[in-house]
Amino acid sequence: MQATGAALVGIERQEPTLLSAASEVPTEALVSLARPRYCRCMRQRACRLVGLAVLCCLTIGASQLQFSAASASETITLRVQAIRLADDDGGRPADTPAAEFSQWVEFANASFAPAGIAFAYDPVADFAEVRSTFLNNLADPNDTFPDWQAQGALGNEIAARYPGKVLVIMRHGPGPTSDYGGSGSPSHGFIILPGFGVSIHCGTTALLWFAHEMGHYLGLGHTMPNLPAFASIAEAAAYFVQNGRTASVFDGDGLSDTLPDPYMRFLECATTTAAVTLDGVVFQLPRDNLMSYYKEAAVLTPMQCAIVRDMAALVVRGGGRYPTNVAAANAATAEAAPGALRFEAEDLANAHSGPEPVEQEMTGFAPYPFSPRWSQDAQLYWGAGSGKWLTLYFSIPETRRYSVFVYATLSPYFDTVSVEIDGKATGATLDAYAPQVLPSGPIEVSSGIELSKGQHRVRFTVIGTNTASLGHGFGVDCLELRP
Repeated sequence: MQATGAALVGIERQEPTLLSAASEVPTEALVSLARPRYCRCMRQRACRLVGLAVLCCLTIGASQLQFSAASASETITLRVQAIRLADDDGGRPADTPAAEFSQWVEFANASFAPAGIAFAYDPVADFAEVRSTFLNNLADPNDTFPDWQAQGALGNEIAARYPGKVLVIMRHGPGPTSDYGGSGSPSHGFIILPGFGVSIHCGTTALLWFAHEMGHYLGLGHTMPNLPAFASIAEAAAYFVQNGRTASVFDGDGLSDTLPDPYMRFLECATTTAAVTLDGVVFQLPRDNLMSYYKEAAVLTPMQCAIVRDMAALVVRGGGRYPTNVAAANAATAEAAPGALRFEAEDLANAHSGPEPVEQEMTGFAPYPFSPRWSQDAQLYWGAGSGKWLTLYFSIPETRRYSVFVYATLSPYFDTVSVEIDGKATGATLDAYAPQVLPSGPIEVSSGIELSKGQHRVRFTVIGTNTASLGHGFGVDCLELRP
C-alpha cells in the first residue's frame, strides 16, 4: 500500500528463474514444486509453473482447501516486536509512537480472529527504537533499489535479536518526505511499514496497514491481478472483452472464494460503489476483503483463513520467522548441535519404488541471500504417490545414541509420509503440505536411538495426502544426527 492519500501504487519486482527448460528435472517436478508468487504491497499476482509455461490465476477448489471455525479451536499467537527507525543522529524518525502501533495490532486481531490467529503486543516490552540511517532509507524491498539486499540482511540480523517474535520495522524512507509503502513476504524475515502518522488512505489513518502486510507475510496475495490499475470502467471492460470475457482475468490470488477484482484506483474510496458492470457482466467488488485496496478492507475468506493459519504455524515453528534448513542460520530452527552429523540427501545412495528421485537446485525459491533456504541450496525431489517409498543410506563413524532430524521441503503439492529407521517405525509422520514452497526446518523423527558404527537406512513411505494438497511429491534436503 502507498502512503499518499488514496493512491496505492503497484511496483513490480523481477522474480528469479525457478526452473529452466534445460533442467533435467522432469515435468512432474515442475508442477509439484511450483511456487505461488504471493505478493507484497506493492507486488501483486499469484502464478505457478505448469510444465514449462507460467499460468496465473490458479483456482483452488473448495474441496482442496477447506477451513471452518472448528479448525481454529486453538488460537495461534504471534508476538510482535515493533522497531521504530531513525537516522544515526536521531533525525527523520518514523512517525509511530508505541501506543499508536497498538491501534494497528487491534485492527489485525479483529481481522485474523476468524482464522484463530492473535497478535500479542506490549507497548513497553515489544517496542524499541533503533538508529540506522542506512536501514531508515529503505525504499521498497526489490532489487531496483541497489541497497535492498544489504538492508534486508540487516533487517534479518535485527530480527534474530528477537527470537519468538515477528519483527515489524517502521522506517522513514529516503529523502525529506516519508511517502513509501509497506511490505510483507515470506521471502524476507520481517514486515516493513511506514510511520503510523503518514499512513493515510481515503483521507483517514489506514488502520488496516499492519493487518494487510501481515496477510502478505502469511502467504496471501492481493485480490486484484498484477496489472496497472484501470483508468476507467470502459478500459476495464475492453480488457475483459479482449481476454474472452473470462472473469478469471481479474483474479489476483487464485482462490475461488475471493471475488475477481477489476481494480480501478478511483473506486478505492467510493464506498457507495459495490459493483461495476463490464460488457453486461456485473462484478461485485471485494470491498471488504483485507487483501484488497478498498477503504473497507478488513475481512478474510475461509480459504484465506486456511492459508494464514498454516503459515502462522510455520512461523511459530521457526521461532517468529519461517524455518530454514541452513545449519546455524537461526538458533531457533536450524542450529546444529556440537558433534552433529549432517548428510545431504542428494548425495546419499537411495532405493525407491519409483519414480526416480532427482537432485534439484532450490535457489529460485529463496530470492534473497537472507531468505529461508535449503542446505547447499539443493534437495532430493521425489515424485512420490500413494504407497510409494524412498530409502536413503548413510554411514556413521561410531556407535552412539542420536536424535534424528529430517530437513525437508514443504509444498502445496506434497504428500504425508511415515519414517522408518533400519526397518523399524519411528512413529513419526511428516505432512509436507504448505501453502508455499518453503524449507521445513528441523523435524525430529527419533529421539535417543542407538545407532551402531556403519551403514544405516531411513525410509519415507507415503501414507496419505493433506486434503489441501494439489498433487503428489516429497522433497528431502538433508538428515541430521544430534548426539
